[in-house]
Amino acid sequence: MTIDELLARETIRHTLALYNNAGDRGAVDEMMRCFTQDAVLELGDDRPEGWEAIRAYFKAILDSGLLGGTERRAARHYVTTSRIELDDTETAHGWSYFLLIRGDVILQTGMYIDRFRKTGDTWLLSSRRVKLEHDGLNR
Repeated sequence: MTIDELLARETIRHTLALYNNAGDRGAVDEMMRCFTQDAVLELGDDRPEGWEAIRAYFKAILDSGLLGGTERRAARHYVTTSRIELDDTETAHGWSYFLLIRGDVILQTGMYIDRFRKTGDTWLLSSRRVKLEHDGLNR
């Protein structure tokens, strides 16, 4: 593994951390900085395409109160076992397990199946498929 490959993987991990941290704080615009303009999000039957559609989708979820509204009761994402594979110098793909909790209640578990594209000095999500294994939110 080269230094450039290590740097790419670490930059992708940073993007994943930014996304989850922003989402847990309800900072939709910060979450969107992790996506390419033409990104696709897949969650069950929902498939918003493009930056504006994904932003509206996240905003609706956060505005619904489904994930909790206060800092004390807000939901938290925990992401583990991330595997990142570089396709070439401009694209990559990866998988991560996630756990979404509020207090001591498990809301969701599953897997993120991601594609990344290098944009300038950073790597952004060009697609994310959320594969739910447990959905306590009954979406």
